[in-house]
Amino acid sequence: MRPGENHPRKTLPTHGPLGRRVNGVLASLILATGALFAASPPAQAEESRTGQALPYGPYTCKASLVWREAVPGDLVCVPPAVRTRAQQDNAAAGSRVQPGGGAYGSDTCKQGYVWREARPSDHVCVPPPTRGYTSTENRNAVYGYEDPTGLPADGTGARWENQLRVWGSGFTPGSLMEVWGFHPSDRSYGKSSRSMRVDGAGRVNGFTTANSTELTHRTMYVLTLDPATGLVRTAGRVNAPNFW
Repeated sequence: MRPGENHPRKTLPTHGPLGRRVNGVLASLILATGALFAASPPAQAEESRTGQALPYGPYTCKASLVWREAVPGDLVCVPPAVRTRAQQDNAAAGSRVQPGGGAYGSDTCKQGYVWREARPSDHVCVPPPTRGYTSTENRNAVYGYEDPTGLPADGTGARWENQLRVWGSGFTPGSLMEVWGFHPSDRSYGKSSRSMRVDGAGRVNGFTTANSTELTHRTMYVLTLDPATGLVRTAGRVNAPNFW
């Protein structure tokens, strides 16, 4: 055969003993292929996001945000400039403390400074506006994560009982814990109209207010937010009226 000529196409025999063996093999392959596709699970919906691989674990921030890290374990997501501000405040902390202490003990700040309070134990002295910014960052912490559905529960839970019941522990004692809803289908957030009082042991167990006239049911992930620390947890997934 010369270059450029087409090679004759070879075909498998379909008659006689050899043909019967070939047909049997082909039939087995077709059945196996059909079984393979039948056994393949359907594509997961966007809502099934828990366990999604994230580069920095469940608290991975959205693009362009980083952990604030004002104190160890501070995973509130903020713009890089805010983390830089926190690092600068930490570096200057010693120079802003009142020598010899004062009305608030050894951590008393010099005139013109206040505690930052990224957490209740955060006594780094900062200008008053910075404490306000820090509080706002804590209260907006729910918005910062790439996949809120995968955040740890850490002892929190939620269930629909004609109203949304939420429980958990490890919150700031005496604080007001906020309850949020996250809808993965459109990545929307909503906040319950009533915060929940945390007891002296850091526990909460009760109901949030709901608009019972709303009959449209949606699957949502319930998020708990401790504004005193900025800690966000996922209490669970429920089907409930969209009362946010």
